[in-house]
Amino acid sequence: MLTFKLIFNILLLIIITSFSVKNMVPVEITYYDWNFHSHTTHISLLYVILSSFLIGYFLAKLNTVFGSIKLKSNLRKSDKTIESLNQELGKHRAKEAASA
Repeated sequence: MLTFKLIFNILLLIIITSFSVKNMVPVEITYYDWNFHSHTTHISLLYVILSSFLIGYFLAKLNTVFGSIKLKSNLRKSDKTIESLNQELGKHRAKEAASA
């Protein structure tokens, strides 16, 4: 599975890079600073495409990390519940064996 993900990510990077290189035309980007003043800059479409891809990739990775942390937390909680239920079951079995 890890090999498949690696191959998929490499192919996706190649496709996006080749698309970006073919679209090197400068584009006009307008943005606001902290004082809400409008600024305009001209940059290559290559940088716009690659930066948006990288931001999306890192946000997806961040989501995966938080999801795995949540799953590990649930797993620990479930393990504690199972352990306490097994101890309680052992106590009940000991009582049944003593009374029989």
